[in-house]
Amino acid sequence: KHRGMLTPNQVNTLLEWVQNGGELVVEARPLPSLIEASDASDADWQDNDPLLFPLGITVWDSPVPSESIEEDPVRDLIMALPVFVDSPLQYCLQSDNEELREGCARLVCDAPPEPAPLGLHVGDNAPDRRVQLFSDYVIWHDSWDDEEGETPHLEWPVEVTAYADNDYGSQLVQLGLGSGQISVLTDLSLWSNERLLYFDHAWLLAWLTADEPVWFVRSVAMPPLAQWLWLKAPALGVALLVLLALWLWYRIPRQGPRQEARDEHSRDYLQHLHASGYFQWRTDQQAALVEVLRE
Repeated sequence: KHRGMLTPNQVNTLLEWVQNGGELVVEARPLPSLIEASDASDADWQDNDPLLFPLGITVWDSPVPSESIEEDPVRDLIMALPVFVDSPLQYCLQSDNEELREGCARLVCDAPPEPAPLGLHVGDNAPDRRVQLFSDYVIWHDSWDDEEGETPHLEWPVEVTAYADNDYGSQLVQLGLGSGQISVLTDLSLWSNERLLYFDHAWLLAWLTADEPVWFVRSVAMPPLAQWLWLKAPALGVALLVLLALWLWYRIPRQGPRQEARDEHSRDYLQHLHASGYFQWRTDQQAALVEVLRE
């Protein structure tokens, strides 16, 4: 989701990987809440999602009418009951007011409203599939602005090959780029353990991934090199540390074994004077022997 940190070189590298046959599945990134989509400039879209905006993808608020904001006096009453009633649920269900009982049972027992399913169109001869995305956004591609279906000028030559929509808009768009494809969804929770078994969610996951290897990229921030090496190649890191220790052991100077002096070999001061004088006499330094005496 944090794609605002992607550099142009990283974007180009990733899209070139797709163009050479890679398949990318990515969640659409809506604009921040402080920026209205209708007032956003190209710079705002580019800064928000440098990966998908060059492909003509923008994310907008869904026009689905929200029922949760409608006033409900029964719900408001239940929310106020805990102030003066020990068990608001029992009070509500055992009330003599039939309308209150029905409203309470509806709020407690009825399942919450779910979004309308999407019809997934993957080809002319393929049967339509159905998926359900829990999202408040829809996806728009720039090629849909042209009534004749001609794709406007884009930084990358993409083509819409599949999409999933309902009466309110598209929430899944698949783009063909070279030999690869990019699948953009507004929500990835359809593949959670709780929702994988519904509709054609499992089929969609198998269709997108097939038997190819899958990488999950949760962040574009690169860890430090030392940390990355330790995570990716711990054996190499241990070997480098051992080599460093051996090199230091070889290079650092060390003292040899210490040998204690023997008392029987020690000489007194006169013996040292006699030895030094004899050395000077043998090396023709006789003048140095008597110079001090003369002074």
